[in-house]
Amino acid sequence: MNPHKLLYYYNGTNLQAVRKGNWKLHIPRTVNDQPFWCKVGDKRKGFVNLSEYKLYNLKEDVSETKNLSLQYPK
Repeated sequence: MNPHKLLYYYNGTNLQAVRKGNWKLHIPRTVNDQPFWCKVGDKRKGFVNLSEYKLYNLKEDVSETKNLSLQYPK
């Protein structure tokens, strides 16, 4: 992946995350923001609210288990 290009992750028209190089930033979201996540009438099934930004170094943590957003706040 070109380290100067950004990759945007969307659910419908809602931005979910942004990736640049080895870094991926997840954007806070609620079930009410996600009309395309699940079939109509079943929005909550399989969805996890995200109340804070989450930052991952995919080179070192491909499974996205270590949130680094507090260590790298900018």
